[in-house]
Amino acid sequence: MPEDKKKENKGVQAIVHLFTAAGGGILCVIALLWIMAFSLYSGVIPAGYLSLCPYLAVGLGGILCGLLSVRFPKRLYGALGSAALMVLFFALVGMLLPSAAFHLPSGALVLVIALFCSALSSVILSLFR
Repeated sequence: MPEDKKKENKGVQAIVHLFTAAGGGILCVIALLWIMAFSLYSGVIPAGYLSLCPYLAVGLGGILCGLLSVRFPKRLYGALGSAALMVLFFALVGMLLPSAAFHLPSGALVLVIALFCSALSSVILSLFR
């Protein structure tokens, strides 16, 4: 019986770590999009960079997902899963609210950027462990 509880607790902890890492990435992307929107509005960032801002925010959010997945039993899988969960959240927001400020264009490219950045940060983090 105690072994079953340990396995059950490990699964629950892994899911909690997955959602924590994805939540951190989501909050990072939202904060970066707000900062970039304010910077574009005030003229700090030139208007020509408008199309790069969402991709940069998702990439940095993916890096944070990779860093926050350090407590996951399999770090790389945790990083990829949390980044995919983060992109899924933004895709659902974009589908439910097409006029939302967080609607990100080119969903496949956004997914590739997030997965690549999270995997890269997870691998780099495990190299320096």
